Amino acid sequence: MDTIEGNKIIAIFMGAHENPENRWYNVRKGDNGYRLAKDFEYHSSWDWLIPAHNKARELFLNLPKEIRRDFLQSYKTYIESHGFHNFFSTFENQYTISSCWHKMVDFAKWYNDLSINKVNI
Repeated sequence: MDTIEGNKIIAIFMGAHENPENRWYNVRKGDNGYRLAKDFEYHSSWDWLIPAHNKARELFLNLPKEIRRDFLQSYKTYIESHGFHNFFSTFENQYTISSCWHKMVDFAKWYNDLSINKVNI
């Protein structure tokens, strides 16, 4: 996946909004202005990525079991080998920001699709 597109997915997950001029608002907590998608740093900065991970972990653990099961089906082989509780701890034990970023994009895309489809979460 393209870095800018992946970062946009995470930004939407974090509550950012894009206007018609391709300016993004509320990308990071405390932002007062706008940012351009090319300037997002989720892929290269732990200071950007860790808040997204923390939000994902908290949201995931509070979702109803049947909705969590849907997400975990896409990681079925991993879960069978390592167990459910290790899914998010694996993120925390990654050695590169790139591998964590890819996992975060996967989760954010899944969660954003749930929200867009208005699943009762």
